[in-house]
Amino acid sequence: LGGLLFFLAGADLKQIIFLLILAFVIAWIVVQFSATGQDRVGSFIAGLQDPTNASYHVQRSYEAVIKGGIFGVGLGQADTKLTGLPFAPTDSIFAVVAEELGLFGSFLLLSLYGVLIWRGFLIARRAPDMLGTLLASGMTMWIGIEALINMSVMVGLMPFAGNALPFISAGGSNLVSTLCAVGIMLNISRQ
Repeated sequence: LGGLLFFLAGADLKQIIFLLILAFVIAWIVVQFSATGQDRVGSFIAGLQDPTNASYHVQRSYEAVIKGGIFGVGLGQADTKLTGLPFAPTDSIFAVVAEELGLFGSFLLLSLYGVLIWRGFLIARRAPDMLGTLLASGMTMWIGIEALINMSVMVGLMPFAGNALPFISAGGSNLVSTLCAVGIMLNISRQ
């Protein structure tokens, strides 16, 4: 997110490439010296090679997504959330949505995030000054990236990150900070 904002602010491409390389090196070092990081990356790679070797969390989310089918089992009718899906109301809420509303509901949720991102970038483009542009762009990308990470983890496309799905996950702190971001974007839009 910082690199994207740095780019939008007009930074030199060499600086951005240097920062990206530095970020990847630091991330690699953290993974090498962190047992949790090694476990998450290892189970992710094993899950890519064979989905039956994925972590328990990802296997249970696969189960929920598969049970949901095209149109889901019905709102409030999911049973995976009650029979062992870890962190169902917070980290794994997308798997619950996929089970209850199916592929159709998942694409509907994805399209709602798409509309939010489109509107946020429209606000950023029409902002009266550079500060408004960077604020709206940053908050839009933050919400979009957080949603993308959560959904990608639940379908096995990224290592487990443990972040919330904006506006959907239970818990107050994420919802409050996301609503503050939307309020700031609405204020920029009003100007």
